[in-house]
Amino acid sequence: MNDIKNIKSLCTFVTENDLAEAWTDEFGVKYSADRKRLLRVNNALTSYSIRKGTVIICDESFSYDFGIRSIKSISIPNTVICIGYAAFRDCEILSQINLPDSLEEIGESAFSGCKILTNINIPVSVSRLGDRAFYGCESLTQINIPESITRIGAEVFGECAITQITIPNSVTTIGFFAFHNCKCLTNIDIPDSVVQIEDGAFAGCCSMKHIDLPNSITDIGNEVFQRCAFSEFIIPDSIHRIGNRAFWDCDLTHIAIPNTVSVIEEGAFYGCPLKQVTIPNSISKIENETFYECFALKEVNIPNSVTVIGNSAFYGCEALENIELPDSLEKIGDYAFLFCQELRNINIPNSVNELGKGVFGNCYSLEQIELHNSVTCIGDKIFNECEKLLRIIIPIGSRVKFEELLPDYKDKSIEQDNGWTVKKSRCFDAEEMAAIARAEVVPSPDGRNVCFFMMSGGRTYIPLIESSKLTVGDTLDLTKVKIVTLHKGKKEITRIMDTTNYDERHNLEEQQLQAIKKDNNHILFMDPHQYNLSEIKPDAELIAKYLNNNFQKYLYHFTHKDNLEQIKEMGGLYSWVQLENMGKPCQHPGGNKLSRELDTKYGVADYVHLSFSHKHPMSYQNEDDLVILFIHPIVCLLPDTLFCNMNATDKNHSIGPSYRDLVNINLWTPKMNYLNSGTREFKEKQAEVLVKSHIPLEYIVNIDLVS
Repeated sequence: MNDIKNIKSLCTFVTENDLAEAWTDEFGVKYSADRKRLLRVNNALTSYSIRKGTVIICDESFSYDFGIRSIKSISIPNTVICIGYAAFRDCEILSQINLPDSLEEIGESAFSGCKILTNINIPVSVSRLGDRAFYGCESLTQINIPESITRIGAEVFGECAITQITIPNSVTTIGFFAFHNCKCLTNIDIPDSVVQIEDGAFAGCCSMKHIDLPNSITDIGNEVFQRCAFSEFIIPDSIHRIGNRAFWDCDLTHIAIPNTVSVIEEGAFYGCPLKQVTIPNSISKIENETFYECFALKEVNIPNSVTVIGNSAFYGCEALENIELPDSLEKIGDYAFLFCQELRNINIPNSVNELGKGVFGNCYSLEQIELHNSVTCIGDKIFNECEKLLRIIIPIGSRVKFEELLPDYKDKSIEQDNGWTVKKSRCFDAEEMAAIARAEVVPSPDGRNVCFFMMSGGRTYIPLIESSKLTVGDTLDLTKVKIVTLHKGKKEITRIMDTTNYDERHNLEEQQLQAIKKDNNHILFMDPHQYNLSEIKPDAELIAKYLNNNFQKYLYHFTHKDNLEQIKEMGGLYSWVQLENMGKPCQHPGGNKLSRELDTKYGVADYVHLSFSHKHPMSYQNEDDLVILFIHPIVCLLPDTLFCNMNATDKNHSIGPSYRDLVNINLWTPKMNYLNSGTREFKEKQAEVLVKSHIPLEYIVNIDLVS
């Protein structure tokens, strides 16, 4: 027994002096001079029985690092008490090994990377499992943990193939990433003896659908259940903290958070498909990214204890329609509700003093928001791309203050709160727009009306909302107008709201349009026979009338500014096929190799592509160098011109040359600014007119104005 105690003090590390004094057996395996320590195996052995009397298998003794790639089986005698660091690391074809009852310690990374080892029995004599001991044993499906183990070390079973495992009552700690990426693990029982589960312990266990935490656990660590498959999770009342990204990208749809939880850290439920969540009144701050991209989240209950909503806390919660903010709230961080696409109305309580930048950016459905005098700081682009925003309700007498706080939104309708609130609103549909020749602001005894001059010859008047900046004589773009119903108590009134967004590009367009020395109404009364066209479509008059009724003044082509000189020299726009045939390829082509292959596949390579909107989704690529050419819609009457209801290289497109193909295009959709990528409407926004081979320079109406 004294000899065994003395052996325990022997080092597993191998020195140069150890190797110089080593004894070598008939297989070339080196042992210490006293035969107690196996030092190194250098030969290409397929199987080996370690010498009886060996007590320690030293660090990296069979390691791949020393060229041992062929070992398949190992026999370990009942005298070995310690397997050192990385002793069998990366023995990739080791399939069988027995661990003797004498073994007390398995060192760090001892069997890591033994890729075809399928099962292993750890004897009850083992009291210590080193970190990463079996890491990356990707075929290991069965393993037992004896009751002699009190701590499961860091990454011990990471990247293994185990399907289930029982943790004995002796274990008190499950270490960092202990079962990380055990993708086949479906079930695990955690006993009451466990008091700590460290960060990432079960991260990546993407088949684990259920786990029960004992009341002995007080803390859910960082990333501990990241990407697990459970849809429900019960947090015991013993838990005080939920760590950073604890449930990141889990399949959670429901979770109950008890009042014992006082801290929910950043990204705790990042990417979970939660549908509803109630935050307990023990929480004072919703941390950054807590519910980031919880795309199914429809309902959130925030208690009066919360004072701060952190940066991107509800970023990308696409299904969130309404949220009630508590009176305790003082600050809403940057991008807190960015891309909450269904959020329609929100009331900022009068306790809030700070709104971060981009808080409600890309909330495409947001129609109304109410602010109070408590707000003293507002970040940039707070309502970026909120194209449906009708009004910002502010207290009486605070207009100057809020126009200073919201310098980027002076063009938006900022109303004094006169008691009227928005009940509903809608856009003009295609049928209504087709029936209206034009809409103009006219004076009325009570202020200003909008007069709709009907195609039938009649007129309809609807009052203009009081806060509008339009003046008498202004003409309205029906694609940027809404019919708004306001209510105060039981009383309702109808008003016209102009929602024009005067962004930088819009201002540029207006400047160019005003500089064009032609009648702005030239398309409204376009006669195809008055133009010098040698040949036109048989249904040209129907096409012209349809464009007239839908106010399609121009078509648009996007090009790089450095291409302008070539366009002018060659007398217009040419398809990329024509340019290559003429030996004058475009200096900065709009497409790439793939787009050209698709053009060829779908038979549209010899066409110039035009858009119905100057805000085409692709127009924001290389925006600084982008030039928009305004094309006269007379090109629609050319015999070979095609009409496509979406991008002509989309496999689902519908294309053709006739009036019927044109009316298959929803001309309202390309004019919308707030469409979601991935939707059919987003594809329809990319509807095209394709002009065969060449567009003469005379039909590029702003060619002398762009540079």
